[in-house]
Amino acid sequence: MEAIDLERRARETLTGALRGVQQASAVPEMLRSALGGVRAATGWAIGHAYTLARDGTGELVSAGVWSADDPEAFARFRAVTESTRLESGVGLPGRVLATRAAVLVADVRADPNFPRAALDPGIEVHAGFAVPVLAGDRVVAVLEFFTAGAITVDPALGEALDVLGGELGRAIVSRWLIGSLEDSESRFRSVAQSANDAIASVDDHGRVVFWNRCAEAMFGYSAEEMLLEPLARIIPPEYRDAHARGITRLREGAEPRVIGRTVTLEGLRKDGTRFPVELSLARWRMSEASFYSGIIRDVSERRAAEERLLQTLRRLEASEQRAREVSLELQRQNDELESRRAVLEADLREAEAFQRAMLPSLTDALAPGVAAHACYAPAEIVGGDLYDVSRGSDGVIRVLLADTVGHGVQASLRTMVLKTLYERHKAAGHTPAALLARLNADTVALHPDRQMRFAACCFDLLPRPDGGARLRYANGGQLPLVVLRAGEVIELYDPGPFVGMTAASAYVDREAELDPGDRLFAYTDGLVDQWSPAGEKADEPALLAALGAPGELDVVMRAAVAGLDAFRGGLGLPDDLTLLGFALRAR
Repeated sequence: MEAIDLERRARETLTGALRGVQQASAVPEMLRSALGGVRAATGWAIGHAYTLARDGTGELVSAGVWSADDPEAFARFRAVTESTRLESGVGLPGRVLATRAAVLVADVRADPNFPRAALDPGIEVHAGFAVPVLAGDRVVAVLEFFTAGAITVDPALGEALDVLGGELGRAIVSRWLIGSLEDSESRFRSVAQSANDAIASVDDHGRVVFWNRCAEAMFGYSAEEMLLEPLARIIPPEYRDAHARGITRLREGAEPRVIGRTVTLEGLRKDGTRFPVELSLARWRMSEASFYSGIIRDVSERRAAEERLLQTLRRLEASEQRAREVSLELQRQNDELESRRAVLEADLREAEAFQRAMLPSLTDALAPGVAAHACYAPAEIVGGDLYDVSRGSDGVIRVLLADTVGHGVQASLRTMVLKTLYERHKAAGHTPAALLARLNADTVALHPDRQMRFAACCFDLLPRPDGGARLRYANGGQLPLVVLRAGEVIELYDPGPFVGMTAASAYVDREAELDPGDRLFAYTDGLVDQWSPAGEKADEPALLAALGAPGELDVVMRAAVAGLDAFRGGLGLPDDLTLLGFALRAR
């Protein structure tokens, strides 16, 4: 009867603890479930978890996770434990870390290798037992248990704890991999034009501000149909009220429930068909406003496969080999997550390539007798500068240069929205001032809170038969245009308000005549806002002089930018840099 009771207690220990581990969504919950399950089956007084420090030292630190009937009990032991780090081989957990095997200490206060007793001789525990939590052959955590009396560990219980430690280790590694995946998605996938997934961004009113090509293909709505429209259009009618309440709740300050998680929902296509989707949601802020970007994946085929897998797991649930079968399935999921993480890491470079692909080819936009070159360098992988150069049927070269607020991922999202707005108007024949006014109206309507504001200049260059050109320009908070003429620096500056500040903003067209041989430059503040390691600011007059040096325009511009790189002495760019140059052929 005693052997049967020991086997039953071991099975209860494994079954109860494994169920809690599998249902937990975070590592602390997994550890707490394991500790509680073991204590419930053994009656041991208190359980605690150590985990590997994330600083690379290889030491064990308290996870802050405890299991005891009375939360106030063992106060002195708790205090000394939570302040003690242990190296491999030191203390009860350190010995488990070194040997990857369970260790029993009959009297911790008499044991010479139990530092916590030396730090506080008054600790309230007597005997201790610790087991490793293994992921393969690597210890990722240590579970320790203590009583005021003796501890006995029978073979059946020891075997159950070995299985629990292995299962818990794989679950913890899986959770870490999922956390890494979610971080990568939050930072990068919201700006990528993924070849496989739909990506949509909305403001805090649920209105769409970005809709990629895969979203168009998946749901049947074009970006033009979805921009500034409610996301509820792709949500089945019976869920729209709940969606609206959720948007209102978030706008009133409630915390989102699905950030950092992957959830399965139902999507609605334009033709009325429904299909299962998997949503990974990220939130990003601009001052007081919140925006949400979601990666949406059609999981119809995977749902069918998951259903088949679920049926298989249900048949295996009653089997004595369930723990081993679940372990194999978790290993498969770990392999899949490793593969997905590699794909997501590559998506960052894809986002960089996508943003550069939005920039035009200057060769296609030029007229005879006009040379042009662009230098573009974001401060991070992606940035917030945008330029466009096009040539109309009347021979006019139209140029837009814009610098959105900030840099990096959030700024790059704004450039996508700005690019969409600009493409609506650039072929309509507006003057530079009228075009800035149109962009201002669209931006204020989209973001009355001014979070989409940006500096911009727009100008038209009409070559004359004599080799000169007429210049018409308008400025919206951007740095002045600069003309270099035979060693003379001429600034063309008529400051206007930032675009997107207020609906009342007004912009004015100005004109100037360029002579043959003149060079015209437009640039963002990232060109001149540069500093040396000694804290010296770049000399703007010297930079302009370098741009006036003899030689081909592209060679001169690249040399000037290379000089700035050397000036920074290895420091990165503090802001996105864009320099546009146009040269009129000398007579």
